[in-house]
Amino acid sequence: MAKKEETRFRIIKKGYSRFEVDATLKNVESQIEQYKKQLEEYENKIQQLNEELDVVTRRYKTLLNAIEIKEKAADEMTRLALQEANDVIGSAQKNADSIVEEALLQARIILTDLYKISDGAQTMKSDMKRQLEEMGDKLDEFEPNEVPKVDWYKEKIED
Repeated sequence: MAKKEETRFRIIKKGYSRFEVDATLKNVESQIEQYKKQLEEYENKIQQLNEELDVVTRRYKTLLNAIEIKEKAADEMTRLALQEANDVIGSAQKNADSIVEEALLQARIILTDLYKISDGAQTMKSDMKRQLEEMGDKLDEFEPNEVPKVDWYKEKIED
């Protein structure tokens, strides 16, 4: 903005010089007109910038809304993934526990059967040993009958 100038007019007989006053007024009117144009340009620029600000603000709000929606979706996906992972881990632990329990049960059955077989083998061994001893004793007691002498038979044949 231009400096405020103090304008002095020459004083002549009946007042100020009309030509100087007219020239100054024209100059002031010209400056006023120039200031009005500048003011109008500034007002247009302000309006244009306000419109751009509105567009940018709406775009910003739209982006914030989109980001919020995507964050919520990402949070939900993360929550679901964690839930699924926990379900899978829980299921795997149950399956592992079941497999281990079944393996221990099978091992117990096998060991029980092995004990029974071993015990049966020991009993059978003892029984067979006892029977062999009894057979040995019977063999020791066994005395074959005396076979008649064949000499008398020979005598008869010669006769």
